[in-house]
Amino acid sequence: MRLPVPHIRAGLFGIIILFFFLPFIVVSCPGYGQAQVSGIQLAVGTGIRGSQLSTVTSDQYIPPQEFAIVAMISAIVGIAFSYLKKKPAAILCALAAVSGSVFMFLLKGKIEIEAAKKAADQLVVRFLPAFWLALIGFIVVLGVVIALSFSEKLKFKFPVKLPLKLPWQKKRASAPRKPARKRAVKKSAPARRPKKTARRPAKKAQQRRK
Repeated sequence: MRLPVPHIRAGLFGIIILFFFLPFIVVSCPGYGQAQVSGIQLAVGTGIRGSQLSTVTSDQYIPPQEFAIVAMISAIVGIAFSYLKKKPAAILCALAAVSGSVFMFLLKGKIEIEAAKKAADQLVVRFLPAFWLALIGFIVVLGVVIALSFSEKLKFKFPVKLPLKLPWQKKRASAPRKPARKRAVKKSAPARRPKKTARRPAKKAQQRRK
């Protein structure tokens, strides 16, 4: 099975974008409630009602995070770069993957700093699996882009030869075929040539009749 390289790069960037629709962080108040915030909500900004966390906590507002915006744009631009010419596409996709991973790290650091400031309000911020998958996704895309730059198409094969054959690789054991009997060819007798009768001259025959 072979897939064109542009489709592979674009598909990986598309998966990263899907992670942004999932919860990236969860804000909780120990012993009370919690609220989840997705990657898109971090990019555009969102508010959290205090009643979701506790009866004492006031409403919280998370402003748009520029690092989340740039990371998401890097994934979107990576899809567009995937369908350019070979060399420019590989270089630009690699840069998009690098920028996305860097800004995801910066986003993590900024959120941790903001959470430390809210420690007095007993608010705890935890990162959910979708955030880590998006971060690792950019790193994986970078490695795949570098690997695909050496080949035009990727062929899916088992990298290691398996000691046992897979079920679909086993050939059906066919019964041993009997050797074909050779038919005896009868030799036909050579055609007999008709005997040539010697004809006597007409003059001698007439003399004998007389």
